[in-house]
Amino acid sequence: MAIKTFEPKVNNTCFGCGGANAEGLKLTFTYDDESGIASAQYTPESKYSGGNDILHGGIIATLLDEASSKVLSGMEKKGMTRNLNVEYLKPIEVGKEILIQARCEKVIRHKYFIHSEIFNEDKILSAKADALFIVFK
Repeated sequence: MAIKTFEPKVNNTCFGCGGANAEGLKLTFTYDDESGIASAQYTPESKYSGGNDILHGGIIATLLDEASSKVLSGMEKKGMTRNLNVEYLKPIEVGKEILIQARCEKVIRHKYFIHSEIFNEDKILSAKADALFIVFK
């Protein structure tokens, strides 16, 4: 079983996974070749709050999008998000560790359909998304 690790790159300014963005999330993901799942543990900081110590919805969408993109990285593909449909199920508290996961559910030529999820510290599904990524040739 091969596990790939995707750590923030020093020169990458990506808000989600770059190491060169001072305000970025600096996410580290692993990708399991056997299961096809990309995952990360993350504790959101209060500066990403939308109010009342609840994680901002835009940050939640970013986390789901970032996890989806790491599935492509794990598959050694490059592409971009065409659309992302997010469902917010439960509030996510800042300062508490969450689990972010994603997997590819279907491929049609250059279209990759990816499902992602966020679980709160009690392992309750708190947000999910379905994304369509277009893979570059």
